[in-house]
Amino acid sequence: MFLKKNNIRYCSLQLCLRRSIFLYLFSHPLLLIFAMIYLLSISTVQGGVAVSPLQQQIDMKPGHKAEFFITLSNVRRSPQQEPQKLQIELVDFTVTLDGTLKFGEEYKHNRSAIQWITLDIKELVLEPDKERKIKGTITAPYQVEGDYWCAVMITQPPPTKGPGVNVALRTACGIFVRVNRRNYIERFSIEKTEVSLPDFQTKDSKNQSNPSENLKEGLQIYADVKNTGIISCLGLGTASIYSENGRKTASIPMHSNRRHIQPGHTRQYQGVMSAPLPPGDYTIKFIFDSVSKRGRKAVEGKKLHIDTTLAQEWDKQSKDNPEDVSLKVDPANIEKELANGRFTTIFISVSNPNSSTLRANCELQTDSALKKWFQIESKDFTLAPGMRHSIVNHINIPKSALSGDYEGKLILKVQKAGLSEQNNEKVVEIPIKIKVIQ
Repeated sequence: MFLKKNNIRYCSLQLCLRRSIFLYLFSHPLLLIFAMIYLLSISTVQGGVAVSPLQQQIDMKPGHKAEFFITLSNVRRSPQQEPQKLQIELVDFTVTLDGTLKFGEEYKHNRSAIQWITLDIKELVLEPDKERKIKGTITAPYQVEGDYWCAVMITQPPPTKGPGVNVALRTACGIFVRVNRRNYIERFSIEKTEVSLPDFQTKDSKNQSNPSENLKEGLQIYADVKNTGIISCLGLGTASIYSENGRKTASIPMHSNRRHIQPGHTRQYQGVMSAPLPPGDYTIKFIFDSVSKRGRKAVEGKKLHIDTTLAQEWDKQSKDNPEDVSLKVDPANIEKELANGRFTTIFISVSNPNSSTLRANCELQTDSALKKWFQIESKDFTLAPGMRHSIVNHINIPKSALSGDYEGKLILKVQKAGLSEQNNEKVVEIPIKIKVIQ
């Protein structure tokens, strides 16, 4: 048995109140907030209950047992504050085509891990400034293999029930179980593809403050991708455009709101290219592969025709609104003073100000000991126009580290959707300086 836990993250139930009320009033009376690691990750909280970690991956063998632990912390410090009453239960969830998470008994599926898991605590009262561990025990049947999942839902009931809106705050810890019987191949299939031609609006210039409003002024492509294997896949999609003579004319990275695709699930990927294509007939080749490169590629072709009128208008709009490859980064550099034995997490916010989809890859460049101390949580990502993303970096300074300055660079290699004859690449450097003190 091998148990992997994500580094500690905290999610305050209290911080979710505003979003909960919105959901209550406009969508559904049952307020469910799933604070997964790529949705909401903050390092400090001011009130409420902190849950750590927010997801766990457990690897085990058929017929064996494994354990996992979830830490609940009441971050209210004052003894005068009320203790927190909490309810703990196992729930099923699913992920929709657009990446939305849905919870509840109605989403039970044939790869649910609920029937294998027992929790040692179902409800508790957590005093201010105290913490409590929940222990989960998993017993995998001998005849199963592949990935199974569910969530541990922690509910903070409303203090009182009465007229008006009663808000129950909920946070979920995702439990992902892989039962290893052999080595597995990640498998994809492309279920559906769509192409939307540019639709130019009657305005003088593009909306620079919100690039997502300019989507119709580019070529939009869509693909529904299904995981046909028995283990989850982290999908990577690209659409290549070829002319009639077979020459590669353009490349478009494809984005999905949630790239992890569970077995049997389908996810929609989309890409946008604002660069104009000349008139003619083309073939779009949709290619999907796994980030791990341990899978089989899925390839699907689709015909595309660009008439002369569209090509001329597209070219005119492009010349009137030229656009370079760009990526907004905040902060522009990292400087930290850390003591021996200190662990910290640094978030770098990046956003896509372009009217086209872009893909970026991160790597650390250093000759110092930072190479061993610095960990990038996810090294590649794809951004739709106007989209933001947080690059999560962990720094773990060993107790034996010598005092001094340790420097390096975070290198972001950016590629924007565009024509093959254009320069669609850019390198962004983020200097790093860590000062270690005794």
